Amino acid sequence: NFSVSQDGALFFRYVLTSGAGDATPGSVAAFGQEANVPFSGIFTGHERDRALPPTAKMLAIDNPDVRFLALKHADDGRGLILRLWNPTDYAQAVSATLVGRAIEHAVRCSVTEADRDEAVATDGDTLSLEIAARDFVTLRLVTAD
Repeated sequence: NFSVSQDGALFFRYVLTSGAGDATPGSVAAFGQEANVPFSGIFTGHERDRALPPTAKMLAIDNPDVRFLALKHADDGRGLILRLWNPTDYAQAVSATLVGRAIEHAVRCSVTEADRDEAVATDGDTLSLEIAARDFVTLRLVTAD
């Protein structure tokens, strides 16, 4: 249906860096993600008090080699969906803490948010799991609010 070439004016952007030592798959993925889509803060006004200050984070991940992809409300309204990616060549253990909310339970799900029968260990506001090498994980977090 279309030509395998690109016609017209093309515009390319490059981001370069340097560093000592070997680059790990996790550090390369982090650099690419941050260069492509840096985090930005959005401040909005609210009529009532909020639990978090404007500069606090909502999610803390303890393993820098595991990349955070998304935290959103589930399409069916049952909890939150957390997506993580392990770009490395090795399985990675990771703990994620949901700041300001207790996690009642967490379960692995498909990318379309269908629950699987694989519970994830939780302790209060923290969940812990292992992500296989080069794997993506989608989790449903049911919180106590």
